[in-house]
Amino acid sequence: MFRECLANGICPFIVQDKNRAAYVTSLKKAQTEENYSALVKYFEAEQAEYFERCQYFSVEDRYLECIRQ
Repeated sequence: MFRECLANGICPFIVQDKNRAAYVTSLKKAQTEENYSALVKYFEAEQAEYFERCQYFSVEDRYLECIRQ
């Protein structure tokens, strides 16, 4: 899924071990009840966490800071 997110311009996510139970529960609910809201909410939360972690590597922000000085 990571590669598919990148190929489609979507912020990727990683299912972390600490959140795996929530992922499995949301996925099962989506598959059995066709209720995707919990799964979408889970993906959005994981995307936000992944984005936050990647900010450390944001070269653009550091470049702009250097120019301002």
